[in-house]
Amino acid sequence: MAGGIDSLSDLLDIDPSRPLFAAFPNLVWDSAAAGRDVGFAGLTSWLTSTIEIFSRRPNWQLVIRTHPAEVRSTGSVTQERLADNLKRHFKSLPANVCVIPPESPINSYALMRLADVGLVYTSTVGLEMALMGKPVCCAGKVHYRGRGFTFDVERVGAYESILEAALTQMALRSDQLQLARRFAYCVLFRVPIPGLRSATCSDGGDLLFPLSSFEEVIPGRHAEIGHICSAILEKQSFLLPRHRVR
Repeated sequence: MAGGIDSLSDLLDIDPSRPLFAAFPNLVWDSAAAGRDVGFAGLTSWLTSTIEIFSRRPNWQLVIRTHPAEVRSTGSVTQERLADNLKRHFKSLPANVCVIPPESPINSYALMRLADVGLVYTSTVGLEMALMGKPVCCAGKVHYRGRGFTFDVERVGAYESILEAALTQMALRSDQLQLARRFAYCVLFRVPIPGLRSATCSDGGDLLFPLSSFEEVIPGRHAEIGHICSAILEKQSFLLPRHRVR
């Protein structure tokens, strides 16, 4: 499904006159969310709190896009699904809350464009929405939190007021959008070290560098390995200098 904004709005029965929030939760067992809790006890706690807020806000609309990897992961089957967790907390969902199942062909990017505000725990979708100029509320300790372009939840009791603040702003300011773009550039182009793309992990989780002998760590032999060694010895940043970004 191409999932254009107009067709998606009709499919989800979205009222264009009412604010739309789109939540993009991680997988329930996602290691990217483990140990990343801030104000909430975990991913499910965040979502149940979100739904409870929307039950008191009938003029707001919430669409929860269940992670497609629940049914699309190669070689594995998800035994703990988000929908099952929600059913244990709610006999029925409020009329203004919609859950998109993981097997749905609905285009998540179309939903991101349609939404007024994005809600995430630690999903990178939040960074993508910020790059679209959308206000994003971060409930977990994600790497782009606290960078000046997101609405960060510190306490459960303050969550609803943060949602209100994000909705009131409606779009990122030009300085916030610039921060989001600069952060994304840093993460995508200055953090990765191109010459180490052939590095692998052992069965025990150790990082194995593509070295044939210790002589390759001699200064000048391997630019990327040398960069890492120098950063360690000189206690400097591991970020690539701008002139070496490819």
